[in-house]
Amino acid sequence: MAFTRWPASGLGLLALLLMCLAPSAQGNRVTSMEINARGEVEARARAKTTPADTVKAYCDGDGLRAMHGKVAENPDEEEVATEEAEEQIVKTITKELESNNIDKVAAKSIFSFYVCARWAPDRVFWKLAEQELAMQMADAVIGSTDEGDPTIMAIADMYRKYQFVPMLCSPNFEVYKELDDFDHTYFHGFKTRVQNMAYWVKKTKTGDVHKELKKIDKTFCGSKPMNSCDRSAMLESFLSLFGVDTAEEKQAKLAEKLQGFADHDSEDFKDWKERLPFHSFIAKPLGWTASVEEAPKAKERWLICFGMRVASELHRRPNGNHILTDQNNVGCHGWYKAEALLVEEASDMLRRMVELWKPPTCQLAIMGYQMKKEILAKFHDMNKRLFEALPSIVNDELQEDELKGEFNYEDHLLPPWDPKTYRDNKFRRTFVDDMLVRAVKKLKNRCVKVEEDGDCDKEDISEGTYGRVRIENGQLQVVWSGYEVPVPETSEDLEILPLSWKAHKGFFGHVRDLVSGVSTIWDKAKELVESLSVPKKKNLANLMFDSTSKWAVCPIKGDADLSELDLNLGVEDAAFKDFQRAAYKEWNKEEPEKACVSPDETLGPGKHALPAGAQVCKIEELHENHVEAYTKNDYTKVKEKFACPIRPPLSSIDQLEVMKERKGLCYLHMTGRQERQHRWHYQGFFPARKQYDAKENPPLGEYELIRLSKIPEDDEGIGGEVTFERWCTVEELQKQPRFCHLPKVHKDWSTLEEMAHDLAESLESSGDDEDTEAPTRIGATSVQESLGKEQDKLKKDDGLLKKFGRALIWVGEKTWDKIRGGYRLTVSSAKWAKVKLTSGVRGTSRIDSELEESLFGEDTAGNILNAMSFQRSLGTNNETSNAKARLERYVVTYPCDSFDPAVHYAVKKKWSQIALRAIRESYRMFKKSTKGAFSSPTATLLMRGEATRYKNTRMETVDVNWHAKASMKWMEAPNVHLGECKMVGSNCEPDEFCDEDSMFSYFSGSCALRKEYSLSVANGQWWPVQDKVLAHVVSPIVNSGDLDLSELLALKMTLYCAPKKMFPAQGPPPRNSESLMDCLEKGVETNAQLKALQPWKLYIPDEVIVMITFETLDHVECFAGKRADNSDRRALCQNGGIQASAPHGKKVPDEYIHLVNPEDGTRYGHDEDDSDVFTGVRKGAGFPKGTLSEVVVGPQDVLEAIEAIVKSHGR
Repeated sequence: MAFTRWPASGLGLLALLLMCLAPSAQGNRVTSMEINARGEVEARARAKTTPADTVKAYCDGDGLRAMHGKVAENPDEEEVATEEAEEQIVKTITKELESNNIDKVAAKSIFSFYVCARWAPDRVFWKLAEQELAMQMADAVIGSTDEGDPTIMAIADMYRKYQFVPMLCSPNFEVYKELDDFDHTYFHGFKTRVQNMAYWVKKTKTGDVHKELKKIDKTFCGSKPMNSCDRSAMLESFLSLFGVDTAEEKQAKLAEKLQGFADHDSEDFKDWKERLPFHSFIAKPLGWTASVEEAPKAKERWLICFGMRVASELHRRPNGNHILTDQNNVGCHGWYKAEALLVEEASDMLRRMVELWKPPTCQLAIMGYQMKKEILAKFHDMNKRLFEALPSIVNDELQEDELKGEFNYEDHLLPPWDPKTYRDNKFRRTFVDDMLVRAVKKLKNRCVKVEEDGDCDKEDISEGTYGRVRIENGQLQVVWSGYEVPVPETSEDLEILPLSWKAHKGFFGHVRDLVSGVSTIWDKAKELVESLSVPKKKNLANLMFDSTSKWAVCPIKGDADLSELDLNLGVEDAAFKDFQRAAYKEWNKEEPEKACVSPDETLGPGKHALPAGAQVCKIEELHENHVEAYTKNDYTKVKEKFACPIRPPLSSIDQLEVMKERKGLCYLHMTGRQERQHRWHYQGFFPARKQYDAKENPPLGEYELIRLSKIPEDDEGIGGEVTFERWCTVEELQKQPRFCHLPKVHKDWSTLEEMAHDLAESLESSGDDEDTEAPTRIGATSVQESLGKEQDKLKKDDGLLKKFGRALIWVGEKTWDKIRGGYRLTVSSAKWAKVKLTSGVRGTSRIDSELEESLFGEDTAGNILNAMSFQRSLGTNNETSNAKARLERYVVTYPCDSFDPAVHYAVKKKWSQIALRAIRESYRMFKKSTKGAFSSPTATLLMRGEATRYKNTRMETVDVNWHAKASMKWMEAPNVHLGECKMVGSNCEPDEFCDEDSMFSYFSGSCALRKEYSLSVANGQWWPVQDKVLAHVVSPIVNSGDLDLSELLALKMTLYCAPKKMFPAQGPPPRNSESLMDCLEKGVETNAQLKALQPWKLYIPDEVIVMITFETLDHVECFAGKRADNSDRRALCQNGGIQASAPHGKKVPDEYIHLVNPEDGTRYGHDEDDSDVFTGVRKGAGFPKGTLSEVVVGPQDVLEAIEAIVKSHGR
């Protein structure tokens, strides 16, 4: 801000204003006396052109000393000492005004430019080229010719190819350098200096130096660019026969001319050096790489550059003998000629720049205003960052107080996993640190608390209590839920549970990692900062808003000429006032081009775990100790190892937006557990901590590939939840891609509405637990992308388009409502209640949650960008003697256009639930088997839709009724006795097999097995499916009237249990002798051990899985009863149904005895003379729409479904 002086009072200002407005007694004429007086004042003012001059001329000395506490204690103090004190004060003020001045930086120094001329190597540049550049660039060409000194020839070649471009440059022409004597303005002096320079540039075209420079450049190609006429060796040889100089001869002549120019010593040469005293050069090791026609020609020598010249600290080349600094060339334009050729003339360009910047154009005013506001915004940002960082700083201070000593947050971060194991050889069980266990019986008198006096407080541990394993000194111990003391236990008292299980009340489900800064101390820190800072910020805002702040530099001398002083002063600054309002009111893209290359090119062949097709994309470069080193401890003088970006990066939000725009790509990503294991921590929420580690973070195969889904709008850059879609780890993609890609879908959807309906159904809760919630991570964006892909596929099918027309790609409004997130939130509770009534399989809500978590994720923008960022060392660039080590941050991409997470989720959820319902249905029938259920290595379950046809012949017209059902059969079913039926209260138990055998059963207590089960299950035949949801998969819900027989379908489900690594690319794993039940039970413990040993691993080849494959039955079958006529047979066996026959002496085949009585063909529960006459049976075949070829579940999922393991209580 310029110096200002306020009027003595408001009255004085008013009087001055009136004097200016009132007519003079002598009219509007200005007298010669007034002109002379004003001239004398201006003449005196011109001598004070800088702030330092103004302070010395107009500040009162006694007042200055008083303001700075330098009042003489002794009245007789020597005058010399007084003058020295005053001089020191003036120096201090002058330094503040010159170097600590926003106005000078923004609106003064920035408005300048300098002029450079393309030069040829003289004595100075020759030494510079020999000492600095020959070492850097000329090795390849030195010695490449037999003629002349090789170094001289190399430098000449570098000059010709524009590898080394010497330049002479002028001092900066600053607009606000000094006030001009002519009109006491800055601009007039600026214009005069530029015009003088323009005149000299124009005059150079007739001088000896300019002519010599043109001759040098014309040595090779005449008036064309000197790098534009290279010829082939054959053409060179041919032209030499006619006396044309060869390239080597021209090179020798160029070297000779350059040596002659170096010895130049004319007055014109000295004039160039005086006008352009600064020696610069452009070093371009690859030379001119653009079109040679665009290279500067001999006459094109002038360059004009906006801005300050110096762009770096002083430095030198390694072993160099020159002190160097980078020269700013960002705002340069040229190359111009000195000759008058309109736009290309350098002197005219200088004149036009003056024209553009003259005050009436307002260019200087507008640009100065904008520049100053940007600088002020940075100050405001500093203030804002401080208050954002305060909670984390105070948190660390409180932690230090808590620990009664120095607090180093790195010492309190959770360490990498190093789990201990305990082996119980007796029971052949292995326990691992942090494994989840459950008490299988009441454990008495356990020491769960230790009082202050050391006494043990013993309590009983109830059966079913959860706990976490701790291995201490080779002993098995458990920290039970609700307690903190590890208790020694024996393995036979413990049941090992999957790590994803949780206690009914959610104790372990809600425990979080207590890392430094996330604890009660953090809450205390936030509360403390808010209680202290918020009132202070509000009070300061009330004071600062709509106000101005002034620095009283000094009192004015009593005898100062105020008119003279005002000529050296400016006005208040509007930009500062405007921004002060904006800053305190808050308290009451350039899109970067990211170069992506193959990992082999960047990381080196064989030095990475990335698959073919992956690419490495640089996002920023960091330098160690940038901008300078930091001593972490003043006593030990230990320096902290860190790195910082060399340029401010885009915000996390903006960077992720750029990445998201690249369609069809997934990004390598570390999970939170992996970040912990490999110590790649994000500290964006703790701004006072080290933000970037100076270390490598290589991309490992254990990391997953994700695709960005939704980026929030958040100006802060680190807040806001980013949603993403999770695909597969690189390691699994390379070793077992079968588990990464969606299995084959049988009988694809015919219309978009069918697919959308399946997706919508999957988005509703399938809760079997009171903790169940509808899936919320799956955004509408993911679903709509899935529908878009399916729509594009359907459009390409001409047959379907002809059959369905517009309906092929149309989605109904109700379906869209279900897809939209708002609908899911409003109906989730009602849907949950509805599903509860359908007896959902135990564990399905947990399985759905785990499936959702495996496919969808969310995190803050800062966290996720850190987890997607990898880092490698680049070493130093060796451009300076003290060059800093460099690091490169990058992301890894991989094509994943076929990945469709919404479809993955929908079909996997649907078909895993169908499989588990079928398993539960089968197990319930055969759990009392003498051999034990699942005693074979595999299990094959058949399920089909069936319909019995009846007609009523007592009416005047024949009425036909279809009765559709679903039936199942277990191919490996052992012989089983269903047990006895008995009356329990008013019901026959078990109710799935038993029924009252007479109307008086309630009083007699007699129950009997229902024949449809007693005759079928006991003989290994089909039985009616009781699960209505399961039955609907293969059979429509129709009780009467016509039936679409194509809706009768069939499935064959086969269960395999084995370690994941045993499954080949296709088909089942190798057969083994272990029973399915043994594999399931051992698999739970094995998986718990593996995941406790390496909890950060996503892909574990030894993990035990259960694969269920889906096939269908080969053909449709039908059976026509004895009372069926031809119309009945046609209806039953239409569309190629194969007709079956009944065994001798029976009315129906054995496989239908669960539907009708084999002796008389009547329906169970109906008399033989019933009006409905049985005419036959139709059984289905073919896949339901959207059937997966296989799904994978965990052994715990199967065991929970058949209630062979404790309930998991959801997630």
